[in-house]
Parts: sequence; structure tokens; C-alpha cells
Amino acid sequence: MNIFLFEMKSSVKSLAVWIVSIVGFYIFAMSMFPSFAGNTEGLETMLASFPQEMLKALNLDIIDFSKPMDYMTYIFQYIIIALGALSILTGSGIIAKEEDEKTIEFLYAKPVSRTKIFIAKALAGLFQIMIIAVVFYLSTVIIMAIVADGVSQIEILRISTGLLFFMILFFAVGLLIGQFITKGSKRLPIVLGILFLMFLISVMSDMNEKFEILKFFTPFQYFNGLALIKNGLKLSYSLISAMVIILSTSLAWIIYKRKDL
Repeated sequence: MNIFLFEMKSSVKSLAVWIVSIVGFYIFAMSMFPSFAGNTEGLETMLASFPQEMLKALNLDIIDFSKPMDYMTYIFQYIIIALGALSILTGSGIIAKEEDEKTIEFLYAKPVSRTKIFIAKALAGLFQIMIIAVVFYLSTVIIMAIVADGVSQIEILRISTGLLFFMILFFAVGLLIGQFITKGSKRLPIVLGILFLMFLISVMSDMNEKFEILKFFTPFQYFNGLALIKNGLKLSYSLISAMVIILSTSLAWIIYKRKDL
């Protein structure tokens, strides 16, 4: 029995739904770019009436809506929330669902170790994430070719790579959470609560300089779209993310090997 292929096959429908939903939203949102670019004065007048804290929280104070990649980073803020949810849900459920659905005994009846099960399922989850990241990259290349000329391919690659790293980070955290909470009904609110808490912390760190230290505690700051296209991922953020990924995955593997099912 190939656990990797079985996991991929069982995830095809849900993965397809996520891809169609995200790409559909992306196309719809980017189709409005010409309207935004052609009415920057009216947009600036409208934004001037908003509180400065709100503008900072959504990066509206630094985004130039006349530039296609700047506009895309505004849309990216919402895409990354959805894909963060997908990643942490996938990670938390890819192994835990076997216990929740009482199918884990079937796996253990096969001549395969827990380590092989863990690796196969983790790789299946990572492969799904890579598919999403590639689809995002290709969608961005195609959409930008339609709505604008001369868009930097390096900038598209930077933000797509950042998205992949972001998703892997939340997937790894989900893997660890799934070792403690196996029931889907309990897992869902907790993992989504963690995701939105991280987003809230990111918003707070942008709204007030007093909370700037909080930027180191939320991945949403590490993978800010505008910062990614301009400078790529900071070394300090890369190191922190890599440490969290390695630590979360290692702990999840150790706990899974030792837990009494």
C-alpha cells in the first residue's frame, strides 16, 4: 500500500475546490485593477477619510494602486489568510483524522512503521502545498501578462516563494497541534483561532509603534506581500520560520512515535 499516493488521491477533490476558489477570487479581484489604476485620485480622496491606524494595518498607506504588483499585494493579504487556513487545517488533520475516523488500526495492521506513515503523510501534505504555490505563481504570471506590461518576473517569484514558505510554516504547526487534538470538531476552532490570532497580532503591530515588537511573533509580518516583492524574505524571518518548521515537525514526529493509540 502506497500511503503517499492514497493520501493524494483522497485529497484530490478538496484540493481542486480550494484551487478553483482561490484562483476564481484572484481573477475577480485582479480584473478590477484597471478601474483602481484609472481612478487613483478618487481612491486617495476616499482613503484620506479613513483613520491612519486602519490604513497602516492594511498597508493602504504605502500601496500604490496604480502599480499592478502593488495592487496584487493588497489582494495577497486576503489570499494568504485563506491559504494559511488551508495549510494549518491540512497539517492538523492529515494524521489526526486517522485516529478520529478510527482507521488508524487499518494502517497499523500493515507492515509499515509509524515513522514511514508520518513521513508519507507529511510529504503528501507538502506536495499539496507545493501544487497550490505553483498554481499561484502561474496564475500571477498569466494575470499580470493580461492586465499590465513589464511586470518583473523576479517580484512574482519572490512573492510565490514567500507564499510557499508561509504555507509550510503553518502546515508544520498544524502537524504538531494534530498530535494533541485528534477530533475534528475540536481541532477546527483551535487551529483557525491560532491563525486569526496571528493575523490580529500582525494588525496590532502595524497600527501602533508601541506594538512593533509583536512583528517577530506573527508569520503574517514575515511574509508581507509588499516587502516580499521589493526585498524578498528577510534573513532573520527566514531563520525564525525555518526553526519553527523544524521544531514543530520534529516534535510532531517524536510524539506520534511514542503516543499510545
